[in-house]
Amino acid sequence: MNARDYYLRLQNAIHAAPHVLGSDVQFEEIDVNECYVRGVLTLTGGFELHIAEYVVTEPVLMRPKYRYHLQTLANWSVGGITRRITQAFPPSPTTVTMTTMVFIRLLQ
Repeated sequence: MNARDYYLRLQNAIHAAPHVLGSDVQFEEIDVNECYVRGVLTLTGGFELHIAEYVVTEPVLMRPKYRYHLQTLANWSVGGITRRITQAFPPSPTTVTMTTMVFIRLLQ
């Protein structure tokens, strides 16, 4: 399997998954057997999955570097202004503090 085949299989898996509502995934071919894939999947339940993978497909499929980040989405409406706030899952003390600070600023 080469890098383009890997990307096509990934896209097919994403489109076949019933819990994926939308996707924005980019593909960068580094070499015939190396690529970088990154993007965002919008999932049911108000979640977003951010992905980034450096993939080597030959001699065996490997992901030497990868990152996955799941976060929740929330909309806040204050004074007629709707803001979108994201929160990491599970929430870390830093994320909760930042979300609280953003919410307090919206109320001011």
